[in-house]
Amino acid sequence: RGWAVSSRRRSTMHSNFIVFVLGVIACVSIDVDAVPRARIEVPSVAFNDLFRLTGDDRSSSEHFRHAMLGDGILTVHDIPGFANLRRRVMAGVAACGATAPAARVTNFPDGTSRRTVAAVTKGFHPLDAVDLDGDPREACSKKLFADVKSFRELVSSVSHAFVERLAELFPSRDGSPLLQTTEQGNFFQDVHSLVAAGDHLEHFHAYYRGERPPLDENTPSSAGYVETIDLHADQGMFIIFTPGVVVDLSLKPPATVVGESPGSFFVERRDGAVVEVDFSYSDDVLVIMLGDGIDAIVNPKMPEGVVLRSTPHAMRMPDLSSGRVRSWYGRMFLPPSSAVHNAITGISYGKLREMAIDSVRAGGGEGSPGLGCSRRALSATDTTCDDPNDMYCWMRCMPKVDCSTAPAGHTLKCASQRDEIWRPEDSHGDYNPTCTNSTANVTVDPIMPDRYKNAPSDGCANTFTAYLAEPGPSGAAWTNQHELIKDKLYLQWRRCTSTPGAVEMRMAYNGSFGYLALGLENPGGGHNGMNGARTVMGIYDPDEKVHGGESWLNFVGTGVKELKIHDTLSAFRHWKDSAPTTPGLIDSSMDVNPGCGSSMYFKTKTIHGIDLNMTKCSPNNFIWAIHTSTLLKGYHGWGNRGHLKIDFAVDSGIVPWVSPYSTSSSTAGLECETSHAVPCARGFLSMLLMTVICFLL
Repeated sequence: RGWAVSSRRRSTMHSNFIVFVLGVIACVSIDVDAVPRARIEVPSVAFNDLFRLTGDDRSSSEHFRHAMLGDGILTVHDIPGFANLRRRVMAGVAACGATAPAARVTNFPDGTSRRTVAAVTKGFHPLDAVDLDGDPREACSKKLFADVKSFRELVSSVSHAFVERLAELFPSRDGSPLLQTTEQGNFFQDVHSLVAAGDHLEHFHAYYRGERPPLDENTPSSAGYVETIDLHADQGMFIIFTPGVVVDLSLKPPATVVGESPGSFFVERRDGAVVEVDFSYSDDVLVIMLGDGIDAIVNPKMPEGVVLRSTPHAMRMPDLSSGRVRSWYGRMFLPPSSAVHNAITGISYGKLREMAIDSVRAGGGEGSPGLGCSRRALSATDTTCDDPNDMYCWMRCMPKVDCSTAPAGHTLKCASQRDEIWRPEDSHGDYNPTCTNSTANVTVDPIMPDRYKNAPSDGCANTFTAYLAEPGPSGAAWTNQHELIKDKLYLQWRRCTSTPGAVEMRMAYNGSFGYLALGLENPGGGHNGMNGARTVMGIYDPDEKVHGGESWLNFVGTGVKELKIHDTLSAFRHWKDSAPTTPGLIDSSMDVNPGCGSSMYFKTKTIHGIDLNMTKCSPNNFIWAIHTSTLLKGYHGWGNRGHLKIDFAVDSGIVPWVSPYSTSSSTAGLECETSHAVPCARGFLSMLLMTVICFLL
């Protein structure tokens, strides 16, 4: 039967892969409560557009990028011939796999069983056949084998286009390769090269119901059987899969069942909300979802603030009648075996996989840390410190503080500035060893109260366009304007005629903000020039008690502040009192109109003791940021900060917004007499190559 030929070597390889993947999936699971879930529609891109998509196609590129940075999930629709092919393959493999000797069965606590047949793809080409050695006189026909071959090739075609787009739109911050190989001097430059060299695991699953066992204390949800597979993050770089479909195996031939729910699929969003997803297009799509391999391999190479989303997800099995199964296909894309996981030890991903498989077989269950387990779990795997004077706090060892004289009930804990206690599953923030009696868990940052965020009921006094056109305090029009955030944030400036050597500058935003900031980059400073930078901040601090108290809000009052970011400590509390002895600002003001046009204005020759350069062809290197979601002096997001060069000797005029990932940018106002343009904020490698305000509390 040619295509379905099996061998002991291939079966062993499949068994190793399956044992490994099924073993590690438990280490990233999180229970999902039995509550109704909101439903979202997954972003989608057409098959032809995925192949044509380039950085020059601004709209499609932004759609793709926001999907990867948002929930980390995207579907591909309008795939030629896919709808009917999918139905035939899902029905055929579910039936043929029922008699395949190589099929493996996994049982779940809710009474669901899953039968799996597997295969491996090398790069973009199937390495061998799917383990479908069933009875050819029944469901395992040559026609099915041909359909499965076409199906897998189609998935390869989509994966090829996807990683090309991913590599183009998310290059590393400095052009450096993502991983080195076990061969000295060789590297994997980008995601495309990693996928092209990797062995990728394919699974065809058929889920079916058995008798549900009685509930006990070990059942995943205290509210009863809910998710068949609880929230977990896949250990691969990403996975491509088909939405589940119900197949009736009692029919001759077996066929998909139109209109019957295949169950529910859930994802956890960045804000922690768990929502049900709608794949749309009658589920005739391929779903692409990022895994923890992206978090471990790609994100450390991204510019500060650019974090692709590894998507935690869960599945709830429907109640199916006897003879019906939920059929599903997925391909998990793994790093190449020759890629070096740890540059110090030289251990490769291939070696780690072998160690993980050995660990599972030896009874370890979860495999070795660092390969299959999510970072969410790994942060808690080693919580000991070598120095007895240190304690484990915020994923690192920090010096203990003495609590011997603290008030009764206060003990040493790792706490945030809001007196919330850090746990290993918590991530970003500003935590330190402290003496406290708090038992509160970490919560998300409180959003800006409506009274400071929303426009008046009778609307804004002016349109934002009219607000932008208003002159500065001198009465003169703004001759130069840079659009920093499309349709939202603008930097305006003009040279002062009444005060030679000074400039007037205004940052205007269409809405409310917690702060606006513009500063001079500190060359060589940490976080790509942020640490040690001199900055002007327009801070909106309407109420010191608005979020629970002055002590953790870092209240400084509304106004324009001239500050110097700490040389090494980024949190705002470390430099909130860093105003210069002699103020440099000649004039400044804040204009805050909740929900409407608001701005920060200042006139100066210097910023915190550093002279602005007014010489032609010697541009000033600025960093800027805005925070709009809370009144905290913190930054949590993407696209609200950047780099900017301004030559104050040359009028730049109106400079439109440039995508932070654009391969081209405006050089307006930066032309020197030799016509050699001074590099402007150059998209990906400049505008996002820094972390302007990680102003954590």
